[in-house]
Amino acid sequence: MTISSNSLFTSNKFGQLKQKANELFARTIDQNISLAITGLSRSGKTAFITSLVNQLLNEGSGTKLSFF
Repeated sequence: MTISSNSLFTSNKFGQLKQKANELFARTIDQNISLAITGLSRSGKTAFITSLVNQLLNEGSGTKLSFF
């Protein structure tokens, strides 16, 4: 009896590990980003988003932030 209960325990743990690995893999290939920017009117939200997108698009080119 202990052998079968150990095998059930092992298969259950393996199933949980497999499920966690699948969840991690699904997160790594997800390419969606949710972004919420709030603030007062004329506080620079559009300029911030434009600058952020520009930096993300040019991230691999090795250039630094021009303002900093």
